[in-house]
Amino acid sequence: MIVPNVERVLRGDRVEYEHAIPLRTIGTRVLRGVYTPEVDDKGVVQSWLGSLLDITERKQAELRLAALNESARGRGRKAHARTRPHLERLRGSARRFDLRGLLRQHQSGVD
Repeated sequence: MIVPNVERVLRGDRVEYEHAIPLRTIGTRVLRGVYTPEVDDKGVVQSWLGSLLDITERKQAELRLAALNESARGRGRKAHARTRPHLERLRGSARRFDLRGLLRQHQSGVD
């Protein structure tokens, strides 16, 4: 993982990546790496800067949030399925009684 990214930054590319690394003592950690080339006036890479940040907790929070969102979508689908027959019945009633026409008559003062 490291070698291809170093090769890219040495070619002048800015590199960003995330990688899960299993560690014996603390378990798998997710790291975010950013390598930035430093170039001279001619565009030749003179050096590069690298940073690594442990983003394990953020990734875990993102997974929990995705699971909660999926659960909420499931509850929404179930609620829609329960209310759909009632909504269809109401829509049918509105078509039968032409509520818009009645409203227009009421607004124009015609009974």
